[in-house]
Amino acid sequence: MKRYANFNNSVLLIALLVLHACTKNNFITSADALLRANIDTLSFDTVFTSTGSVTKSFKIFNLNDQKLRLSSVTLGGGTN
Repeated sequence: MKRYANFNNSVLLIALLVLHACTKNNFITSADALLRANIDTLSFDTVFTSTGSVTKSFKIFNLNDQKLRLSSVTLGGGTN
């Protein structure tokens, strides 16, 4: 009987861990959410078709206390 009790306790523990891992994530979807970028201007050189293009990177920081869900990300056109 003790063998079955240990097995039942193990199954119960695994079931509790699985159910605890299935929590719903809460996201901020408001347009008023705060974001910050590590740079304010991103410049690209002219891209030629016969050579490789330049790759630039930047980081966006979430200043909120919850996760943030973005519906889209775009880069605006420059004046030059």
